[in-house]
Amino acid sequence: MTWRTVGGSVAGSAHRNAGMPCQDAWIIRSLAQAPCGPVVVLVVADGAGSASRGGEGAALAVRAAAAHAEDALATGRWHGEETLRACFTVARAALTAEAITHDAQVSDFACTLLMAVLGRHMTVLAQIGDGAIVVSSHHDETLFVPITPMVCEYANVTRFLTDGNAMEVLVIRSFPEPARRAALLTDGLQRLALRWGDEVGHLPFFRPFFDVLQHTGEGQDRHLTEAMETFLDSPAVRERTDDDTTLVCAHWLGAAPDA
Repeated sequence: MTWRTVGGSVAGSAHRNAGMPCQDAWIIRSLAQAPCGPVVVLVVADGAGSASRGGEGAALAVRAAAAHAEDALATGRWHGEETLRACFTVARAALTAEAITHDAQVSDFACTLLMAVLGRHMTVLAQIGDGAIVVSSHHDETLFVPITPMVCEYANVTRFLTDGNAMEVLVIRSFPEPARRAALLTDGLQRLALRWGDEVGHLPFFRPFFDVLQHTGEGQDRHLTEAMETFLDSPAVRERTDDDTTLVCAHWLGAAPDA
């Protein structure tokens, strides 16, 4: 496998104190034999705190989006930004169908949604809502934030996949160059992980995760996730945020894919 990945989520103290579970969700899908070469799909969502079933919405959205991307990549029907936009459309439709099934409002399942599809000759990113995606090239360690986290005019308010204009505010960025490193995170980690004003990730925050991925062999997914969740639940994080926290990372091993 050319990509090494890790992910984890931990409920924040605000939800724990209220007896509620974590309302974030994440999925990683790696396709070693895709027609376009080795590809990794990273998906993260954050259920809206104001939504009665936001956690369910986040879990359903990441599953639907990842499944659509994985099917398109595996069958050679991947068309870059067009297909990634379709992933968001499919995820939004899944939330609508779930709301109808439960005689609920689609806004009850409100969540953000972030995706990254990383391949030999592509880096395609998309986002609705806050949280962040950071990526670096094979020539520079700088972790760029190509999409500005969406924050509305009121504090702690963002955009959601269930908004009526969601597909209009969806932001997609694509690059022909392969990424070497990438990470997706929910907004609970933004203060720790981003250098505000510079549109870059705080490298000392991310470096330990990428270093571990670079030197860890295959078959260690469970241990990597446990270590990630231990960090997310540590005082270093908990003293800075009471929100749910999610972080997924991917690291390309070896030389640049087109080398």
